[in-house]
Amino acid sequence: MGDGEPEIDSGMNDDQDDGQNADGSSSKVDIGAATMSNLVTSTSSLPSVSQSATAGASATSAGMSVNAGASVGATPTTQPTVTVATPVQVSCDPVPGASCAGADLRGQEFPYANLQGVDFSGAILNGVDFTGADLSGANFTGANLTSANLSETVLFGTDFTGVRLTRTNLQYVLWDDSTIWPSGFTPPDF
Repeated sequence: MGDGEPEIDSGMNDDQDDGQNADGSSSKVDIGAATMSNLVTSTSSLPSVSQSATAGASATSAGMSVNAGASVGATPTTQPTVTVATPVQVSCDPVPGASCAGADLRGQEFPYANLQGVDFSGAILNGVDFTGADLSGANFTGANLTSANLSETVLFGTDFTGVRLTRTNLQYVLWDDSTIWPSGFTPPDF
């Protein structure tokens, strides 16, 4: 190791790495003051390599693997890429007849709102407060209504096909034979 140069230890003991690759070249590299965190998050460039510090370590983040065990004088030929999945934001203005299909409305409050005919299919509605809202003709097909408050709502002709109603408050709801409940669900009888 050179004078004053930091040593990056791969975590391998000396018995595991004699500093030589199978072809006789050195497996020792100097990545300066770069940390494994910097290697994982960098997408624009990798530090240059030269002889001295022990390497051979790998880091993995978000499905990307970066190997710091390059040969002496090696220059990376490809740059690592990081792909981050971002949820698609669906805009939704819940007014009568609007489409809020697939929208994430977790924790929103719509007390006593007129939401007749709104399409909430596939929406994430965990913890939403619909207290007293008129949801007649609304489509909740495949939506998640876990822990939502539907107390005192009007549900004439509302479609709940495939909906999760776990811990959903359905006290004092008004519904009729045109209301479609999830398969196997026993609707409230108030």
